[in-house]
Amino acid sequence: CNLDVFNKFSISEFFATYSSFFASLPSRFSGEDDGSYTDDWKIISAKYRASKNYSCEYCAVDLSKNKHLLHTHHKSGVKTDNNLYNLQALCIDCHRKQAHHGHLFVHHEDMVTINNLRRNQGQLKQDNWREVFKFADAALHGLLAKCEHDRCIKPVVAYEMLGGSDEIIAELELAWPKSKNCIVINDDHARVARSQGWHVWTMIEAMDDFLNFKVSVNLGAPPRAS
Repeated sequence: CNLDVFNKFSISEFFATYSSFFASLPSRFSGEDDGSYTDDWKIISAKYRASKNYSCEYCAVDLSKNKHLLHTHHKSGVKTDNNLYNLQALCIDCHRKQAHHGHLFVHHEDMVTINNLRRNQGQLKQDNWREVFKFADAALHGLLAKCEHDRCIKPVVAYEMLGGSDEIIAELELAWPKSKNCIVINDDHARVARSQGWHVWTMIEAMDDFLNFKVSVNLGAPPRAS
C-alpha cells in the first residue's frame, strides 16, 4: 500500500540512485567524510589506490588522470577495518552501486567521464544484459530491468553521436541505433539528438508509456502523435 511505500522510502537511497538527475545536492549527500573513518583513513586510502595503479577493481577503468573519481571501499561495511583484505578500489560509479551507499552522490558529468574512459580503454563491453547493467547509470536500472523482462532489444550504454566530421556532438545514456531511440539525461544533448531525427525519451516517459516505448525501440515505429 502507499503507506508501506512511504515507510520504506529512504531519502539517502533515492539520491544515491538518481543523483545524476540533480545538478546539486545538500552536502550530507555529497559523499563527504561522515566522521566514522579512522584518523589516518585519507593516507591509507591514498596508498591503497596508488597500489592498484588508480584502476577500479570491478570495471577495470584506469583513473590515473582522474584520481578523484576513484574511491577506496570497505567490503564489510566496517569503516574502521582497514586491513587490506577489506579494501577495494572502486570508481565512484561502481562504489555507489554497492549496498548501503546512499551517501554517495555522482554527478552526471562524472558518469560521462567514466564511461568515456571505459570506452577509450576497451572496458565498455556490452555483450549481454549483465554488462549493460554494470555500466549503465544506476538511475536507469529500473527501466533496464523492465526492458530485459519484456524482451526489448538490448541498448547501447553511453552511445556517442557523431557529427559530419566524426566529432562527438552528443552523449546518449541509452541508445537503440537501429530504431533511433534513446534515453538522454542532458537537455542539450537531447536537443541535438532530436535535431538528428532521433526519438528522445526521458526515463519517466519511457516507464509511463512503456508499451509504446517497447514498440518504438524494437520495431522503430514512429512515436505516437501527441
